[in-house]
This record gives sequence, structure tokens and C-alpha cells, in this order.
Amino acid sequence: MKDVLIKMKWKFSKKLEATMKLEAEIVAYLGAINLLLGFYVVKVNTLAEQRARCRSKSLTKALANLHFQTEMVSNNVAQVQYQVEQGTCLVRKDIEVSSKETSQALKSLQQSCFASVSGFLKTAETLSKVILQTGSKVSEIYTAVLWLQTHHSEPDTRYTWLQEPMRWEDAYGRVIPIPVEFDYPMMEGALRGHFQKGRGKKLVERNQWQLFDPSNPRTIYSAENWEPCPGMKITMAMIISQSNDQIVCPRPICSSKSYTDATGSGKICSECQTWFDSLPKSSSPEKLAEIVNSKQFSRGSSEIHIAKIPPKITRAAKDGQQARDEDTRSDSDFQIDEEDLRLLKNALIQLEGPKRTSMQYIPARLHYISSHQWDSRLIGIQDLLLDSSKSNYIRHIYANISEPGFMPR
Repeated sequence: MKDVLIKMKWKFSKKLEATMKLEAEIVAYLGAINLLLGFYVVKVNTLAEQRARCRSKSLTKALANLHFQTEMVSNNVAQVQYQVEQGTCLVRKDIEVSSKETSQALKSLQQSCFASVSGFLKTAETLSKVILQTGSKVSEIYTAVLWLQTHHSEPDTRYTWLQEPMRWEDAYGRVIPIPVEFDYPMMEGALRGHFQKGRGKKLVERNQWQLFDPSNPRTIYSAENWEPCPGMKITMAMIISQSNDQIVCPRPICSSKSYTDATGSGKICSECQTWFDSLPKSSSPEKLAEIVNSKQFSRGSSEIHIAKIPPKITRAAKDGQQARDEDTRSDSDFQIDEEDLRLLKNALIQLEGPKRTSMQYIPARLHYISSHQWDSRLIGIQDLLLDSSKSNYIRHIYANISEPGFMPR
């Protein structure tokens, strides 16, 4: 127990010494730190003082430079002021001179204005007199016009249209006025007289034309439905044939294949502006038959006389070559001149079918003779034609001695 107490005392005494030693060390450290802090404060104060001195020096230099610059500016301002005074002196003199001139000009302008106003007043007085005179003249003219309106004479209508004429456009685009009083024969006479010469003459002579309503080309004018009215429009078209399967522009010099639809019916060529349409089937057979028959019976009275005398078959002496020449010459009469189509404006086109054989020409070439004139010789020729179509001269002989109502058996 005693040892334990001794050991405890010894430990407490050692700890006390250690604590005192630690306290002494701490005091020493605190003194060193305070010393270092003192040195740092001194150093900081020194640096601040140096910085303040540098600032003061830079400020003094800046103030000195600013003072120098202000002195230079003041000197420049003095020089500019002197120059301005020198320049404005000339301007003042110019202003004084111009003010004097302006005052003189204003005085002269005032005088001229007074003079012009006085002259205008005098002119206004004379103008009022002229206006009064003009008013009196206008009133006189007005009374004269009123008198003319009440006493004018009726116009002489003997040399004017009593009604608006019809507007006829021929196949070449030429517009001609036609009186409404014309009936269809007079209209046709005017048409044929218009084509007595020049292009289209042959086509009109062959009746290869039609008159129709331009708003509805299917409305054909004829003697049966002719009802003229004032201002009626009539268009004429030539009837021509084409051998193509498709209708094209009838002008020979036009190669365009671009067409536009026309009003009513038909086509209009985009290049030459030609109107064309297909010939209606209702009018096609009659027209063609009329053309063919008129051409076949236009060879003169000598052939008709020969047809009435069957025993005298004068054409039997002709050889086959001569008969073929006449047949070729007859077919060439149907050809249309290119000049008739070159400037064509309106056309009705009929597509030709396949060419007929020689046997198909026989019914169209039958002439009229009485039935009692047939004999065994004619019947023999008829049988020969039925057996062979190669003999052209026999066909021509038979064509001149046949009747239209006879059909070969």
C-alpha cells in the first residue's frame, strides 16, 4: 500500500513537471509568434507606404501632364478664336452687302408686285367684259342648236340601209354585207356573181360549197330553211375531199398538225387559223352525185345524140387507148387547183373511200334511152361487160348507150 502511494506521488510529480515544461514551451512559442506578427505588421505598413508614395507620384505626374495639356488647349482655343474672328469678319462684310442688296431687291419686288396687281385688276375688268360677251354668244349658239333640233329635216333613207344587213363571210374570209330583203335565189346569185372569176370559181361552178350558221356549223342554210333576219351571220365553206384516214388542215402549204376545237363544231388550225370540219353524211351523197352527174353530162349534145341512136355505135371504132385517155381526162376535171386552197379560210372535208373498180363505174354512167331500143346486140355487150372488166373501150361504148335506171344482171 505504501508503495502504491509512492508510485502515485511520483507520477503526479512527473506530470506536474511535464505540464510546467509544456507551459514554458507554449509561452516561448507565443512570444515567437508575437514577434513574427510584429515584423509582418511592420512590413505591411512599409509596403502600404510605398504604394501610397507611388500613387502620389503618378498623380502628380498626371496632374502635371493635364496642366500642360490644358495650357496647350487654351493656346489652341485662343488661336481658333483669332481665326474665327478673322473669318467672320469677311462673313460679316458679306452679310452686310447681301442685306443691302436684299433690301433693294425687296423694294423693287414690292414695286413690281404693285404694278402687276394693278395690271391684273385692269385685265380682270377686260376679262369680265369678255366673259359677258362669251356668255351672250353661248346663249345665242344654244338657241340656234335648239332651233336646229326642232327644225331639222328627216334623213334621206334612199341611200342607206333600212335594216341592218346580213354579214356574209365567204370561204376565204372576206366579209360582204347582204341586204335582209334577199331571198335564197338572190343570195345564191350574189354568191355566184362574187365568184365569177378568181380563186374558188371552179368550186362554185361544181356546187362544192355550203352556207351555214357560224355559231352552229351543223345548221345548213338552203332554200327550204332560208329565214333572213337583220344582223344574221352567214359563213361559206368550200367542200373538198381528202384521201387520208384522218382530216387535216386543207391548206396545201400548211404542215401543222395542232388544232383547237371551234365554237359549235369543227377544228381551227393553230398555224394558219383555217376552220375545217367533216362534211355531214346527210348532205354528202347528194352533193357528190350532183358534182359527178354535172360533169358527166357536160361533154356536149353530140354524145347525147349518139346515146339516143343505139344502132350507130360510133365510139366502137375507138381503140382502148383513146377511151382510156378520155376517161383520164374526165377524171382530171375533178381535180382542185392548189390556188383555190392556198388562202382557204373555211372548208368542209369529205374523206374518200377506197377507189372503185371499173365494174362499179357502170351504174353511174348509164344514160337514158327508151326501153324499146334495146336489141340483141346491146344485150350481148352487157353480157360481155359482166364477163370481163378489162375491155375499157367496150365499157365506154356501153356507158353512152345505157339508161340510168338499168342495172346489169
